[in-house]
Amino acid sequence: MSPIGLLGVTVSSCALAYSVIRSSFWIGRKLRRFSRRSQHKSGGNADSTDDPPWSVSRHTKNSLNTRLEMSKLVKTFVLADEKRVGIEVHVTNAGAAVTKLLWRDADGVVEDVVLGHDNPLMYLDNACNAPYFGVVVGRVANRIANGEFTLDGKQYKLVKNDNGRNHLHGGKRGFDRQVWSVVGTPTSNKVKLRHTSKDGEEGYPGNVEVTVEYALAEGELAVTFEAFEASQPTPINLASHSYFNLNGHTLAAAAHVAGDARNGMLETVLNHAVSVSADSYTPVDEHLIPTGEVASVSSTPFDLRHLTKLAERIPHSIDGYDHNFVLDVEASRQGKLSHAATVKANKRRIDLFTTAPGVQLYTGNFLDANHTMGKRGVKYPRHGGLCLETQNFPNAVNESSFPNAILKPGEKYVHRMLYKFSNEL
Repeated sequence: MSPIGLLGVTVSSCALAYSVIRSSFWIGRKLRRFSRRSQHKSGGNADSTDDPPWSVSRHTKNSLNTRLEMSKLVKTFVLADEKRVGIEVHVTNAGAAVTKLLWRDADGVVEDVVLGHDNPLMYLDNACNAPYFGVVVGRVANRIANGEFTLDGKQYKLVKNDNGRNHLHGGKRGFDRQVWSVVGTPTSNKVKLRHTSKDGEEGYPGNVEVTVEYALAEGELAVTFEAFEASQPTPINLASHSYFNLNGHTLAAAAHVAGDARNGMLETVLNHAVSVSADSYTPVDEHLIPTGEVASVSSTPFDLRHLTKLAERIPHSIDGYDHNFVLDVEASRQGKLSHAATVKANKRRIDLFTTAPGVQLYTGNFLDANHTMGKRGVKYPRHGGLCLETQNFPNAVNESSFPNAILKPGEKYVHRMLYKFSNEL
């Protein structure tokens, strides 16, 4: 198991580590209150910044202190479908992540159909949330070759967080590792979050403001990304990194509680049927960087224009998907929604629409049940979830034939997604 920089624990122990943080935060608060009362009685300065010798803040690592401070800022919002009972979405401002999607099917069975963590603080940890469960990724989603690009004659070097070779999902401290601020007053079915990205953050040029809004109504979840007030030209490509598994968590969680380690594992998504509205895709090299070619999906494993069960393709004709599919580029230029993909399993169906020119189908190829502990103690195995990341093409900043990836001062970037949820008898 891979160690992480928090209390010397391993990835599978993340939940335990964060329960320690919560306990430490509570104990520390009680001790500080006791200290202030003692100082007051003895005539000491209650506002002194010197903590008593037994204070938690004096004897814990800086990483723990940082996370304790973050815990004060992290919030969770519950969005309920007011007109159509059956969908509930939980969102946190930690990484702007979708943490739960509770879905009642036609038989009345409720399942949480997205992968993630029980504790929202875990979304901010590079090791605990290495798979990017549920978060918003940016400043540029997906990969940038060699972690560099040239803009207006100047070369920019970014953090190389993809095996030391490429830049991935905005870097080590991308938008997914930030505590976003809340815009206005959230309602029972809508919340809007905002992040200010500073000049030089992970190597990117200029300041830029970004927002994401989640709105749930009538069985549909609308997600709207915006970027604006760029102080200088900068690449922008925001994406949602939710993993879906329409099998849900219930059976695996029950097995975990019963001590059945083998069956405490989430069922894979290979029983899911998927279609993608794409006649072409962008082939990649061995490092998952697009070659610059746009190729037809015809007579290839990438032809998913009709609903296809993933088990028919994986692992027979392809080891797994982690590829960008080319959608209706003209509709994208006009800011119009077009169909991106459909997913079906267990009498549940998702139809996804977007204004983006591409969608990355990722079938959880790097998930590992030995290292990836999810909600309710469930282990997430390889192919334990699938992502549909609507986006600009990967490495577009270095490919002139790909759609524009640069936001200039005075411009606004808008990227919309619409999930339509339906039950089938």
